Amino acid sequence: MNQTLTTLGTTETVSPPLRRFVRYTISDDAVLTLTDAAEILPGRSSTNRAWIETHVEPIQSPSKRCLYRWGDIVAAMKEAV
Repeated sequence: MNQTLTTLGTTETVSPPLRRFVRYTISDDAVLTLTDAAEILPGRSSTNRAWIETHVEPIQSPSKRCLYRWGDIVAAMKEAV
């Protein structure tokens, strides 16, 4: 089943293997929007968004936009296990 992936404002339809590839190749220092991070993780995007908002401290950009560091998301997932 293909899913939609939005990266840096570009929306694409991608297959699950490509989503896994993106997840495995992203740097721990990458800064992502909540939507991007939720779509890269496996599972339902809405569930992932809620989990990230609850367990990961956002980074405030100069424009007051909430962004998330990929390494912080991975660390929070490891702590949750």
